[in-house]
Amino acid sequence: MKKLITILILFLTIINIFSDDLVYEVIHNEFDDLENPWFTDSIVFYKDSFYEISINKFTFITTNKIFYTIEIIYIGDDWRFLSGEIKIKTDENLYKIYVDDPYHSVLSGGNVFELIQAKIDLIALNDIANTEILRMQFYCEPIDIPSENISLIKRFYDEYPE
Repeated sequence: MKKLITILILFLTIINIFSDDLVYEVIHNEFDDLENPWFTDSIVFYKDSFYEISINKFTFITTNKIFYTIEIIYIGDDWRFLSGEIKIKTDENLYKIYVDDPYHSVLSGGNVFELIQAKIDLIALNDIANTEILRMQFYCEPIDIPSENISLIKRFYDEYPE
């Protein structure tokens, strides 16, 4: 199932990543499964020439299980070999999230694709959605998330609660 989720995210991301516009748009995808159908709701809250960062809500219908993930995607000419460590700094807290198996692949045309996707607990997500200052670090220098982008996270979290 984990590999299927990664492949579907890869496909949906490649379609969306070539657009530079960052507006509040929730992407809803449904996945049929005989035992436990599920769907995702996602919002991209940061995008630059290398990275796209999003919050995803996974809802499994039969088991009524819900969880959130933070996802970082890199597409570029050179490998970054993202380690799977994500540091998130809010006004009050520093969260360190680790992923055992970041995804790395070569796209057609020679570009590389790297993906880190990690579960994020509701306490951290609430803090992130309600912070004034948000910084993230997952490769070299930290990234400052502008306040208007933080408002996208807040709106998503308010409209798609657990």
